[in-house]
Amino acid sequence: MDKVLERFFTKQSDGKGLRPDIRTQSEDTSPLNTAVSGPKGKSTLSPKMDKSNTSFNYINTIELDNSGTKDHGEDASSAPAESTIPVLTTSTTSVAESPVVDMEGTDSKDTKEPLVNEVPEESGLPHGETFRFYKCAPKDSRFIGLIAFLSGRGMRHTCDQPAEFCSKKEKMLLATYLKLDFITLLCDAAINVFKEEENVLEVNVESSETLIVVGDIHGQFNDLYTSILVQQYSPDLNPSRESKKFLFLGDFVDRGPHSLDVILLVLALKVEYPHLIYVTRGNHEESKTSRVYGFLTEMQAKLGDEGFRAWSKINSVFPHIPLCAVVTTPHLKIFATHGGLSPALLDQISTVSRVDRKEYCNTLRGHDEDIVNGLLWSDPTTDVGFYDRNPRGCGVLFGPSASATFCEKNGLDFICRAHQVVTEGFLWRHNNKVVTVFSAPNYCGINGNLGAVMEVKGSSKSPTFVQYECFEDLIDWQAAPSKNFPYASCFM
Repeated sequence: MDKVLERFFTKQSDGKGLRPDIRTQSEDTSPLNTAVSGPKGKSTLSPKMDKSNTSFNYINTIELDNSGTKDHGEDASSAPAESTIPVLTTSTTSVAESPVVDMEGTDSKDTKEPLVNEVPEESGLPHGETFRFYKCAPKDSRFIGLIAFLSGRGMRHTCDQPAEFCSKKEKMLLATYLKLDFITLLCDAAINVFKEEENVLEVNVESSETLIVVGDIHGQFNDLYTSILVQQYSPDLNPSRESKKFLFLGDFVDRGPHSLDVILLVLALKVEYPHLIYVTRGNHEESKTSRVYGFLTEMQAKLGDEGFRAWSKINSVFPHIPLCAVVTTPHLKIFATHGGLSPALLDQISTVSRVDRKEYCNTLRGHDEDIVNGLLWSDPTTDVGFYDRNPRGCGVLFGPSASATFCEKNGLDFICRAHQVVTEGFLWRHNNKVVTVFSAPNYCGINGNLGAVMEVKGSSKSPTFVQYECFEDLIDWQAAPSKNFPYASCFM
């Protein structure tokens, strides 16, 4: 086991939690969030590890009961937890047995150069096999090779491996996938998929289905692969190979070291599995923002002369991404967006439908611009009842009265949003009418926060939250940006 993984495991196996300041959820005294109490319940660790397999992660699942009407207070981070079950999971399934692989041609010894949509040998999967993130057939099939290649990089944590240490075949694959021509091909396909979707996505979760809601990722590719997508491909977390749905709430790029890998993987999954992968836009999915906060710098560093044109092409996809979603299960109705509310919404979700989302940051003005500003930039507060100015300079602050009114008029149980760092990865506010989900742990290498995703089961009356610690390579757990976060100074 390498030193990074050994340190990561050691930090979790002391029986007291992940870091010295993480004890039980009810004892949190983190300076980042001292005013907010977490869900109560003791936290015990049940570590297990196969030393031959270094794919493990801290999974802390908190089940919340929001079915009642009990008021848990304005600043309560959640209702009392029914159970808090941290488990250190390790996959003991060999690559050949992994459920993400459709076993076709398992004995292939073909040494020919792989096609663009063929599983690369360097993906960590047997060469010649057909990669399946889901057991259903992909819709397009041109980007399955890219998904396999990026998954292989996530499996081995080699996103930062210098080109001179790559094999000849991996260099060839890098030259295939991380090139302007292929990126253009993917972006054009993604635009065609997004064009078919409305401003407000309708995400239905049947009683037998599961939806994973993901907050900000910000270029932390290893966390995306190891802690988020693991909910689908891990035989421990998904033994039945259920095709779980994913709803991403934006902010894929900027600040983290691997924005290109993140956005390419999300777009490829969206194109290949459009009815299982749902994507909404964040405030960083916009050229004026991603030009400043790291994405353009990364693209130019990785793609050289093609960097600016590839960055521009990816930015051309962003205006086509939907703005929000309504998640409906047999028991819950949830409004999901990146930022939040605004007075321009007039308390009606239907107001969003009239907006020409492609013209945001271009010709969009007046109430329509205010609607999008709110969806992408607004933040909850307890200092006002309805609305106030946002110190960010865009969007607004919306209070408990605004949240309650919006939920009541639209028949919602609660609002799920992202956009803000929270110590435990998720945070309930406004009498459990608003929950913030933030999926980038140890944000910018300096915050020490957990990441989390929200799991919505169609059979359940309340969501659960899966928490995890940062798995980005070579993170320094100190109050300074690690060398792996070159854009950490870009903090907003």
